[in-house]
Amino acid sequence: MCSDGCKIFPTLSLALFFFPSLLLGNGINRNGIGAKAISMGGASAADVSDTFAATTQNPALLGFSVSDDLALGLTGVIASAEFRNGTSSVGLLDDRAGVIPEIAVRKLLRDDLVFGFSLVSEQARVADWVFEDKPGGASGITSYGRRSHHSEIIGVRGALSLGWKISNQLSVGAGIGTVYNRNSLNSPYTFQSHPTLAGFKTLLDLETEGFGMNGDLGVTWRPSEDLTLALGYRTVTRIDTHGTATGDISRQFDDLGLNQVPGHFGYDARVENTLPDRLTAGLSWRATDRTRLAIQADWTGWADAFDDLTVNLREGTNSSINGLLKSNAIDDTIPLKWQDTVTLRFGLEHEIAADWFIRGGYSYGASPVPDETALPMTAAISEHTLGIGMGHVRGPFRIDLAYQIDLPSSRTLDQSIIRSGEFEGSQIELEAHWIALTVGYEF
Repeated sequence: MCSDGCKIFPTLSLALFFFPSLLLGNGINRNGIGAKAISMGGASAADVSDTFAATTQNPALLGFSVSDDLALGLTGVIASAEFRNGTSSVGLLDDRAGVIPEIAVRKLLRDDLVFGFSLVSEQARVADWVFEDKPGGASGITSYGRRSHHSEIIGVRGALSLGWKISNQLSVGAGIGTVYNRNSLNSPYTFQSHPTLAGFKTLLDLETEGFGMNGDLGVTWRPSEDLTLALGYRTVTRIDTHGTATGDISRQFDDLGLNQVPGHFGYDARVENTLPDRLTAGLSWRATDRTRLAIQADWTGWADAFDDLTVNLREGTNSSINGLLKSNAIDDTIPLKWQDTVTLRFGLEHEIAADWFIRGGYSYGASPVPDETALPMTAAISEHTLGIGMGHVRGPFRIDLAYQIDLPSSRTLDQSIIRSGEFEGSQIELEAHWIALTVGYEF
């Protein structure tokens, strides 16, 4: 999971298909951004005091801001997992911890018009698995032995937003975001749909990166000081990433008796990613002077976004492979067939003393991955998440601390439409722990 400090600020990529380290109950999205939301199960869409919620989830919250403020956050994560794919060895996930930084700003332009800026990692997955590669491929016996399977999905979103308070009870908002996506994979790969190469297994080292854009819309209604209702929408994000793909298919050729064909290759790579749209509804209710309840539901359109994934390779450098294929290009489409999901979130905040708060939260979201396309690393999506935390306000400063656990999840893969049958009969068990710190300042 998110190792080496995530290298830079940590959307979906080719690596999602292969070996992502951890996927959440709501897909690849985090259960809350900022310590306050993380401690409350991600239920923050109606929290007018949460700077990260106002700038990353529901821009209409900006309209109810009463001062300029800055929020800086760090989120650390560590995951542990075991994987069995029918070989005699057990695969382990490198559980080195990673740290994700994030920032959000609110600035009053007028009493009724507020500007917001955020730079956050909405998806961050870096995995290094070590396990025995199960024999498979076109020959049925091709294996690359016990080796590391590295993958990396890094996505960072920078967003500008505006909130307009129409009245004391109603605010609307809109935002626009630019998403940077970097994808990396170094692992055995079995071609899925290419007319000639389908079923062939190769070592592959792929690196692509690119940018996409999306937008946010929000409405916030406060019929009373104790009740806030919110509705937010995130548009679809399309990201066209480019880079290189190199590898070696010699082992597969040797097992098929093609010993004279050189196996090293290089290509220009293109992966077109689509991140789903999302509709969020939430409420924040101050049940007593000291106690606040938050409830939220998120619908995510995985079905349209993650139906399949196409990888385009061009300008192949291996003349022998180009001759066999009668082309220097390879197009391969990977079936995903994910399903739309609804994630439910519940949070509770209680003021235990003047300006001291404790919080707790829970979220549940069924896995969007169907059995027939589940892979060892997407099978054990954590569906249940618990969070706890505390916060303190002192003058213009505030500090929030949170702990969140993605409860242990396990799954066994039986039938699969993924070629070569390498993943049938495999098992995975996984859990993850998150710690977040957010410091805020009003000015």
